[in-house]
Amino acid sequence: MNPEVLLKISKIFLYAAIFSVIFVLPSTFFPFIGIKYYVFRVIVELALIFVLVYWGFFDKANHIWTRLKKVASSPIFIAVSLFVLMSLLASVFAVDSSSAFWSNFERGDGTFQLLHYYIFFILLLVLLKDREDWKWAMRLSLVAAALLILYGVFAQLGWDNRLISPYRTESPPTTWGKITSARFQGSLGNPSYVAPYLLFSLFYVLYLWFHRDLKPKAFVAAGSILLSLSIIATYLFTTITTTPGSFPPSSIFLLVLGLLSLIGSLVYSFYKKEYFSLLYGFLTWVFSFFLILSQTRGAIMALVVGAAVFLVHLVFFLPKAWKKGSFAVLVVLLLTTGSLYYYRHSTFVQNLPGSRVLDLFDQGTKTDSVQTRLWTWGSAWKGFKERPIFGWGQENFSLVFDKHFDPRHYKPGQVSETWFDRAHSVIFDYLSETGILGFLSYLGMFVILFWRIIKNWHHGFVYRDDREVGRFQPIFLRGLFIIIPMAYLIQGLALFDVLPIFINLFFFLALSSYHLDIKNEHHT
Repeated sequence: MNPEVLLKISKIFLYAAIFSVIFVLPSTFFPFIGIKYYVFRVIVELALIFVLVYWGFFDKANHIWTRLKKVASSPIFIAVSLFVLMSLLASVFAVDSSSAFWSNFERGDGTFQLLHYYIFFILLLVLLKDREDWKWAMRLSLVAAALLILYGVFAQLGWDNRLISPYRTESPPTTWGKITSARFQGSLGNPSYVAPYLLFSLFYVLYLWFHRDLKPKAFVAAGSILLSLSIIATYLFTTITTTPGSFPPSSIFLLVLGLLSLIGSLVYSFYKKEYFSLLYGFLTWVFSFFLILSQTRGAIMALVVGAAVFLVHLVFFLPKAWKKGSFAVLVVLLLTTGSLYYYRHSTFVQNLPGSRVLDLFDQGTKTDSVQTRLWTWGSAWKGFKERPIFGWGQENFSLVFDKHFDPRHYKPGQVSETWFDRAHSVIFDYLSETGILGFLSYLGMFVILFWRIIKNWHHGFVYRDDREVGRFQPIFLRGLFIIIPMAYLIQGLALFDVLPIFINLFFFLALSSYHLDIKNEHHT
């Protein structure tokens, strides 16, 4: 047997770890959580075993060690390693060290699990040595995201009673109503997990899309812009002249014009045999739709802000001819966002999927979810001041919450949430659980990431020997690498990290390390 087969098997296991997000086991106490952690741990451990066997018995030329030394010299790798080390120290000095390291049957997010993410991160950098390997990993991530969505759709529709959906609404009148009547939760068990997961899925699909020929994408984008403009114009027309939400025959012309434009652009792409461009364009719309359908306000705001920053980046750095198109898309985005905000009280907007995010502009901190978060952040801050260096330890926030309980959580005669095991903010979670050292090392990963992007501004996103990539693709890719960590941090202001988010975060950091620190060493 060729010993290289061991590395191929390890790589297969590494790819398989991506699919841990789709596992749901109804017989477990937490069917959407526990099984995912166990599957991920076992698969990562198997991947590690095959690498170690190859390294220990067959790697006479010491290729693994040589690769590890190159990987370890990456500033992003060093930053991630420091974060893991600080988290490990926090678990050592935790109030409950056992819980901090091993976690519990509910979350499974202790340091032991974090070490598996770290191994996953290292193996990605060691085993995925070229662009095609990374592309395959991203393609498989798209397949996993599609399966995650399909599970949620089937569960919401009630097509298979064996599929459980805690947010299913009983007997909605239509198929559309069954899908949109509740916040979409896919196979993750919580819509707040679905949204950030799909943010990363959008990054993968756009990354792959921008490696295709630009002309078909330009036509698809132009068709989409015209469709968006026609929808906005139709909506404004019907809102001003008729009952909000109604569509008189005179307005149908605008919608037909937009649809024909989009169809024409798709036909052009098909004619050019850019089938993957069509697929990636379709998945972009699908992922965006179900992200909005999750009605996770932080993620939706992150999506809008990220899109705006990306377009501003293109306006500044693309040639003049392309600036106009980017500026037009930016105007469409701003007009759409502004229209939704201005007409947020209309029946039409209130019935749109994702309209929940608009409640923040009227109620602000008065909404129950915002209020409980603010009170919980107050408890987390008190806990941080009590143990500022190493914090209370991972999976120990429930101790913080109990000790510094805010009585406003309890509302007699009302259904109220009176117990939290997370601060519902990555800032206050890491501050209270890992202390100032863990929090600074967590932020340090993103500081180093942005520093590497700035340092590798012109050559970090193109291969020196690559003739396939057009001269504009690096600009698009650079924009993606800027906005994804921004979007992640924005949505994380009111959410905490869990397995589907961690998998994508460590994958993205590994890909960034490859792009910004390692890649061109192998392509000179």
